[in-house]
Amino acid sequence: MLVFHVDLGLMLFIAGFIALFLFLWLIASMRDQLLRVAPSESTGLDKLLEATDLVRIWGIHCQLFPSSSLRTKVKLLGTTAAALLSVGFLLICMGR
Repeated sequence: MLVFHVDLGLMLFIAGFIALFLFLWLIASMRDQLLRVAPSESTGLDKLLEATDLVRIWGIHCQLFPSSSLRTKVKLLGTTAAALLSVGFLLICMGR
């Protein structure tokens, strides 16, 4: 029974990392959509900070693309990744 927890935990943990990478890929595609439609006017370090500010990306994406289904996918994958990683980690810790 102990090995089952560890194996299941590892599988869930790996699935969580896959979901996390898909989540980050979708966030990057949201950022790329914004850069095409509304490029930033900042320069230097400010441009880097604006490009990585998720609150800004989310807000401007809501303004420019109000009926986009991409944000729903991002929310779903973010929640799924967090749940899979945490449950997998707990199962791995319980099995040791």
